[in-house]
Amino acid sequence: MFSLRHIEVFHAIMRGGTVTAAARMLNVTQPAVSATLKHMESRIGMKLFERAGGRLLPTPEARALLPDVAGIYGRMDAMERLAQDLAGGRLGTLSIAASSPIANGYGAAAVAAFIADSPGARVTLQSLASPLVLDRAGQRRGRAGRGLRTGAAL
Repeated sequence: MFSLRHIEVFHAIMRGGTVTAAARMLNVTQPAVSATLKHMESRIGMKLFERAGGRLLPTPEARALLPDVAGIYGRMDAMERLAQDLAGGRLGTLSIAASSPIANGYGAAAVAAFIADSPGARVTLQSLASPLVLDRAGQRRGRAGRGLRTGAAL
C-alpha cells in the first residue's frame, strides 16, 4: 500500500526525470526523495525506475501506474478549485423567500446581480404570502450553518 507522499514523489520523478528535479519540485532534499522512492518500491515489491546515467528511466510498471496517478492529480486540482470557489462564495445554494412585491421587484434584481457575480451558485427565489415567508425563515433558521444551504427571508 502506498501513501499520498509516495504518489507525490512518484509523480514528481515521472515529471522531472531525476531525483534532483523531483526534490526541487517538492521543495525537499534529494535524499528524502530517494528514501521515499526506495520505501515505495519496497512496499509494492517491484522496481519502478531503472537507474541509467544519473537519470531514472520508468519501468513498464511505472508507465502503467502513471495514468492513475495523473488522474489523482486531476481530482486534486478539481478539489482545490472547488475549495477556492466555496471559500470565495462562488458555489453553493441560496434559497430566498419573500413577499410578492419584494420578490418580484428588488428580490429579482438582487438575485440577477448575485448570479452574474457567482455563476456557479444556485438560487431559489420564492414569492410567498407574508405568513409563509416567516414560516420558511423559521424552518431554515434551525438548519443555518450546516453545509452550504443558507436561508433568507425578505
